[in-house]
Amino acid sequence: MSGAEVGIRADIDGTERTLRLHIDSDAIDIGALERAVLEAVMEARSAAHLAHIHERFSQEGFETFRRSIDGYIWQLARESDLERRRWSATQISPAYVDAAARRVTRGGAGRAGRVRGTVGSLMLGAVLSYLLTTLEHPTTANTVAMLAAAVIGTLLLKSSFSS
Repeated sequence: MSGAEVGIRADIDGTERTLRLHIDSDAIDIGALERAVLEAVMEARSAAHLAHIHERFSQEGFETFRRSIDGYIWQLARESDLERRRWSATQISPAYVDAAARRVTRGGAGRAGRVRGTVGSLMLGAVLSYLLTTLEHPTTANTVAMLAAAVIGTLLLKSSFSS
Protein backbone atom coordinates (compact mmCIF):
# COMPACT_ATOMS: atom_id res chain seq x y z
CA MET A 1 0.00 0.00 0.00
CA SER A 2 1.77 3.08 -1.17
CA GLY A 3 -1.10 5.56 -1.04
CA ALA A 4 -1.48 8.89 -2.74
CA GLU A 5 -1.89 12.52 -1.84
CA VAL A 6 -4.59 14.59 -3.51
CA GLY A 7 -4.74 18.38 -3.54
CA ILE A 8 -8.14 20.02 -3.91
CA ARG A 9 -8.78 23.71 -4.43
CA ALA A 10 -11.86 25.07 -2.69
CA ASP A 11 -13.35 28.52 -2.20
CA ILE A 12 -13.85 28.92 1.53
CA ASP A 13 -15.48 32.18 2.60
CA GLY A 14 -14.15 34.02 -0.45
CA THR A 15 -10.61 32.72 0.02
CA GLU A 16 -9.25 30.05 -2.28
CA ARG A 17 -7.54 27.34 -0.27
CA THR A 18 -5.87 24.07 -1.12
CA LEU A 19 -6.92 21.07 0.90
CA ARG A 20 -4.61 18.08 0.98
CA LEU A 21 -5.96 14.57 1.46
CA HIS A 22 -3.76 11.54 1.96
CA ILE A 23 -5.23 8.26 0.72
CA ASP A 24 -3.64 5.18 2.27
CA SER A 25 -4.63 2.79 -0.49
CA ASP A 26 -4.04 2.48 -4.22
CA ALA A 27 -7.65 1.35 -4.72
CA ILE A 28 -9.77 4.49 -4.49
CA ASP A 29 -13.42 4.25 -3.55
CA ILE A 30 -15.10 7.23 -5.23
CA GLY A 31 -17.84 7.42 -2.58
CA ALA A 32 -15.26 7.47 0.21
CA LEU A 33 -13.25 10.09 -1.68
CA GLU A 34 -16.32 12.31 -2.08
CA ARG A 35 -17.09 11.99 1.65
CA ALA A 36 -13.48 12.79 2.55
CA VAL A 37 -13.49 15.86 0.30
CA LEU A 38 -16.82 17.05 1.70
CA GLU A 39 -15.58 16.55 5.27
CA ALA A 40 -12.36 18.44 4.53
CA VAL A 41 -14.25 21.36 2.96
CA MET A 42 -16.74 21.49 5.83
CA GLU A 43 -13.93 21.37 8.39
CA ALA A 44 -12.08 24.18 6.62
CA ARG A 45 -15.24 26.29 6.42
CA SER A 46 -15.95 25.62 10.08
CA ALA A 47 -12.40 26.63 11.01
CA ALA A 48 -12.72 29.83 8.94
CA HIS A 49 -16.02 30.74 10.63
CA LEU A 50 -14.62 29.99 14.09
CA ALA A 51 -11.58 32.18 13.37
CA HIS A 52 -13.92 35.13 12.75
CA ILE A 53 -16.00 34.32 15.82
CA HIS A 54 -12.93 33.73 18.02
CA GLU A 55 -11.90 37.39 17.73
CA ARG A 56 -14.94 38.46 19.79
CA PHE A 57 -14.34 36.05 22.70
CA SER A 58 -11.92 36.00 25.58
CA GLN A 59 -9.80 32.84 25.63
CA GLU A 60 -11.87 31.32 28.46
CA GLY A 61 -15.11 32.40 26.81
CA PHE A 62 -14.13 30.76 23.54
CA GLU A 63 -13.15 27.50 25.29
CA THR A 64 -16.54 27.44 27.03
CA PHE A 65 -18.19 28.18 23.67
CA ARG A 66 -16.36 25.26 22.01
CA ARG A 67 -17.24 22.86 24.86
CA SER A 68 -20.89 23.86 24.52
CA ILE A 69 -20.80 23.24 20.76
CA ASP A 70 -19.08 19.88 21.26
CA GLY A 71 -21.72 18.91 23.82
CA TYR A 72 -24.52 19.94 21.48
CA ILE A 73 -23.03 17.97 18.59
CA TRP A 74 -22.66 14.88 20.78
CA GLN A 75 -26.28 15.18 22.02
CA LEU A 76 -27.57 15.76 18.48
CA ALA A 77 -25.70 12.72 17.15
CA ARG A 78 -26.97 10.55 20.02
CA GLU A 79 -30.58 11.73 19.63
CA SER A 80 -30.40 11.29 15.84
CA ASP A 81 -29.24 7.72 16.32
CA LEU A 82 -32.05 7.10 18.83
CA GLU A 83 -34.52 8.43 16.26
CA ARG A 84 -33.03 6.10 13.62
CA ARG A 85 -33.42 3.13 15.97
CA ARG A 86 -36.96 4.19 16.90
CA TRP A 87 -37.95 3.85 13.24
CA SER A 88 -35.74 0.76 12.64
CA ALA A 89 -33.83 2.52 9.88
CA THR A 90 -30.33 1.63 8.74
CA GLN A 91 -29.19 5.23 8.24
CA ILE A 92 -29.91 8.59 9.86
CA SER A 93 -32.02 10.70 7.51
CA PRO A 94 -32.37 14.50 7.53
CA ALA A 95 -35.84 14.10 9.06
CA TYR A 96 -34.33 12.17 11.99
CA VAL A 97 -31.74 14.91 12.53
CA ASP A 98 -34.48 17.57 12.45
CA ALA A 99 -36.57 15.66 15.01
CA ALA A 100 -33.50 15.18 17.21
CA ALA A 101 -32.58 18.87 16.94
CA ARG A 102 -36.06 19.86 18.13
CA ARG A 103 -35.69 17.57 21.14
CA VAL A 104 -32.15 18.70 21.97
CA THR A 105 -32.85 22.43 21.64
CA ARG A 106 -36.20 22.45 23.43
CA GLY A 107 -35.18 24.81 26.22
CA GLY A 108 -31.85 23.04 26.54
CA ALA A 109 -33.47 20.45 28.79
CA GLY A 110 -35.60 18.30 26.51
CA ARG A 111 -35.29 14.95 28.24
CA ALA A 112 -34.93 16.42 31.75
CA GLY A 113 -38.10 18.46 31.18
CA ARG A 114 -40.01 15.34 30.17
CA VAL A 115 -38.79 13.53 33.28
CA ARG A 116 -39.83 16.44 35.52
CA GLY A 117 -43.25 16.48 33.86
CA THR A 118 -43.68 12.75 34.35
CA VAL A 119 -42.68 12.87 38.03
CA GLY A 120 -44.95 15.87 38.63
CA SER A 121 -47.87 14.15 36.96
CA LEU A 122 -47.34 11.01 39.04
CA MET A 123 -47.23 13.06 42.23
CA LEU A 124 -50.45 14.88 41.34
CA GLY A 125 -52.08 11.55 40.48
CA ALA A 126 -51.06 10.12 43.85
CA VAL A 127 -52.52 13.15 45.64
CA LEU A 128 -55.80 12.84 43.75
CA SER A 129 -55.95 9.13 44.49
CA TYR A 130 -55.32 9.77 48.19
CA LEU A 131 -57.98 12.46 48.35
CA LEU A 132 -60.57 10.24 46.69
CA THR A 133 -59.87 7.26 48.96
CA THR A 134 -59.78 9.20 52.26
CA LEU A 135 -62.62 11.68 51.80
CA GLU A 136 -64.47 10.22 54.76
CA HIS A 137 -61.58 9.94 57.28
CA PRO A 138 -58.64 12.21 56.41
CA THR A 139 -55.83 12.65 58.95
CA THR A 140 -54.00 15.93 59.41
CA ALA A 141 -50.50 14.51 58.89
CA ASN A 142 -51.42 12.70 55.67
CA THR A 143 -53.34 15.71 54.37
CA VAL A 144 -50.33 18.01 54.98
CA ALA A 145 -48.01 15.49 53.29
CA MET A 146 -50.35 15.22 50.30
CA LEU A 147 -50.66 19.01 50.01
CA ALA A 148 -46.85 19.27 50.00
CA ALA A 149 -46.69 16.54 47.33
CA ALA A 150 -49.34 18.40 45.31
CA VAL A 151 -47.34 21.64 45.46
CA ILE A 152 -44.08 19.89 44.48
CA GLY A 153 -45.82 17.95 41.71
CA THR A 154 -47.39 21.15 40.36
CA LEU A 155 -44.01 22.92 40.37
CA LEU A 156 -42.34 20.00 38.60
CA LEU A 157 -45.11 19.85 36.02
CA LYS A 158 -45.00 23.62 35.47
CA SER A 159 -41.19 23.60 35.11
CA SER A 160 -41.44 20.91 32.43
CA PHE A 161 -43.56 23.25 30.28
CA SER A 162 -41.33 26.27 30.77
CA SER A 163 -38.09 24.50 29.79
